[in-house]
Amino acid sequence: MPILKTLTDESFGQRHFITCDPNGVLIDVIKPIPPVGEFVDQYTPEALPTG
Repeated sequence: MPILKTLTDESFGQRHFITCDPNGVLIDVIKPIPPVGEFVDQYTPEALPTG
């Protein structure tokens, strides 16, 4: 399967990559990670991913 977006850490709290199956369906594989910068304040402490 082709990698359409390489592994990326997003500031809003996601690590992900995107691929495509043989039928053209996009697959976004996501793992929650701790947010950084301005996004930290949008989480309550108990909701923060521990990475």
